Amino acid sequence: MTGLLTGFFRSDAIDAIWSDDALIDAFIDVERIWIEAAVACGQADARAPGMFDERATDLRANWRSLGDEIADVGRPIAPLVARLCTDAPLELQRVVHLGLSTQDVVDAARARCRRASMDRIARDLAKPVHDLIALADDHAATLMVARTNGQDAAPITLGLVLTDIAADISRTANAAVERCDAAMTFMLAGPIGLSSPFGAASDQVRREAAVRLGGRHEPTAHPIPPGQFAVADALSSVPLFTGAMARLARFVQSRCQSGVADMAEDGSGASSSLPHKRNPRRVERIIAIHDAACTHPAPMLRALAQSDLRNGEALMSLWRVDSELLTLAHSAVRETTALIEGLSIFPDRMADAIAAATPAIYSDRRLTEQSRDVGRTAALAETKRPADHQTAPSPRQIDRWRREIIETCQLRQRGLAV
Repeated sequence: MTGLLTGFFRSDAIDAIWSDDALIDAFIDVERIWIEAAVACGQADARAPGMFDERATDLRANWRSLGDEIADVGRPIAPLVARLCTDAPLELQRVVHLGLSTQDVVDAARARCRRASMDRIARDLAKPVHDLIALADDHAATLMVARTNGQDAAPITLGLVLTDIAADISRTANAAVERCDAAMTFMLAGPIGLSSPFGAASDQVRREAAVRLGGRHEPTAHPIPPGQFAVADALSSVPLFTGAMARLARFVQSRCQSGVADMAEDGSGASSSLPHKRNPRRVERIIAIHDAACTHPAPMLRALAQSDLRNGEALMSLWRVDSELLTLAHSAVRETTALIEGLSIFPDRMADAIAAATPAIYSDRRLTEQSRDVGRTAALAETKRPADHQTAPSPRQIDRWRREIIETCQLRQRGLAV
């Protein structure tokens, strides 16, 4: 995906993991690991891996010569295997792709690429989460007026809000990584899930191959690959992760609004033709990326209903989901990193807003204290009266409430420490 209008959806790092060259390498690696496992279990000639490498080296460099064959078949594995076996020694031909299906190889390669992608995303996420926590620590005592439904709600510290968002980002990212690991299940059981290429030793070879692939063998007596459900679960968790970053973006967007303006994005670039406007462009990108991410698990979830049929089109429709969704996730990390690095915060404006706000923003504090004296019903009736019919809180009372709010927020912030 390239272009002036779509560049921010891209990720060079994830694109490299899912490039054609990288996928060919992944397919060939799966085939080699299968041979290694067979040798380790005493089911193939010990010379087979070396014979495989001699042929695979040239194929890795010149796989594009298979272009017409791949286009004709519609799937890349059969032409690759045919080229590996052409004029190959019998010891190699006896074991190459033996008992495997195209989907076995593609699923295993996708799983390894998913894990590599999630590893990269998790590694690159460390900095923005660290920076956001540092920002929260700097503003642990910065009071601001929280807003709900576009209205002033109650005072809260900026530090608590940012820590809570950082915790959400970390929690959802960790969940996505864990579910990605849980999806490293391999059946490796052929076209209908019941192949027995090595007789009684077949499951032993499968277990050995699964470990070498970085996962585990999941046996089944049914042709539905059980890992598809785990993959659907893993991919469905990614929009939760992008949603946590979009939560930060929405928060910043609300603070950049006219009438609030106690935050601003860095940079002088303007995305509006109006000279006085400075739209929060990274905020817009993060939210747009999340909106796009939400639609991607749908094909995977729909395909689960067709698992019994083993429809080729249902399986092939999923091949693009991993790479596109993980590309969006990494692009959201990149934009979130830049947003945090360039975020300007104006505590003086927050303090001015607190000072200018009506005493109504302390209504919850007043309700709590009056309920102890006269009961909740009478206290609620009093706090709901028009402001000019209430006894205004004294400056000392307001100052005490502010100190109590800061102390409470700091206590909760420490409890949320990521």
